[in-house]
Amino acid sequence: MATSNAILQYEQLQQLILQIYEDIKKKSNIEHNHLATDITENSSKRFVSDSEKNSWSAKITQAQLDGALNSLTSGLSWKGSFSTLTEIQAIPNPQDGWFTIKTSGENVFYIYESSSN
Repeated sequence: MATSNAILQYEQLQQLILQIYEDIKKKSNIEHNHLATDITENSSKRFVSDSEKNSWSAKITQAQLDGALNSLTSGLSWKGSFSTLTEIQAIPNPQDGWFTIKTSGENVFYIYESSSN
């Protein structure tokens, strides 16, 4: 509760706070722009160079990857993906041409060949 010795009465203080709040709201809604020169680059935030864009564009496309995998796996029989090599080795009665992928750690592609078990 305000005393008569207060610099601002409670009602004046409340009005001041509301005015400050309204001023902050107005300023936060003002549109503004940042130039590229205003941005500080670091290891996790940086601009992409034209050579990096070109390098990424030169990478293999999904269609090219699908085509290569289809060619690679032609005549093979997919048996699924497994977390460990032990799970793959537990597949009963494997046949020539069966293939699978181990997905934990590095993805590894396995093809069963009867001559090497």
